[in-house]
Amino acid sequence: MLANDYSGVLEPKIIVLMVLVTITVIVLGVVLLRGFNALALWLIGWKRLTRHFPVTEVHPSGEKYRVSGRFANVRNVISGFKVEFAPEGMLVTPDSAKTSPILVSWSDIDSVLQVTLFGRSDVMVAVQFEEPFHLHFPSEAVPALQRYVPAERFRKEASLGDLIRNRMNQRQ
Repeated sequence: MLANDYSGVLEPKIIVLMVLVTITVIVLGVVLLRGFNALALWLIGWKRLTRHFPVTEVHPSGEKYRVSGRFANVRNVISGFKVEFAPEGMLVTPDSAKTSPILVSWSDIDSVLQVTLFGRSDVMVAVQFEEPFHLHFPSEAVPALQRYVPAERFRKEASLGDLIRNRMNQRQ
């Protein structure tokens, strides 16, 4: 047998073994990835939100927005959401858990704050929950939010100075 004779590598037993090892590695990778996603959702508290805001029958109006959000505190920032408006509420789907959306009814919205910082307009929607839960919409979402959220829940802060002044007044 020559030093570079690889004919034994192509035997059926070895090919079957290589295919089985490859399939096992792929299956383990998928299982670990799904397990990691489930663990991450549990750690940031998204599972509690899915229990508190279960998805019922929804009739989306076609208005969709890409938003960012914060749940509980700074360490639980979830970077991306897809939010669809419907008469029943907002269907919120995080990019990290496309199979675990929540339905926030319009009555669960505590306040809508319009802020202009450094020339950029932003809309923060605060959701009533046991811990702070905020969604940050682009200013284009204001007309749609005004159709569903009562006017008394809207506040407008003109600038960073107004935000600081209001925060100081709240502390006194």
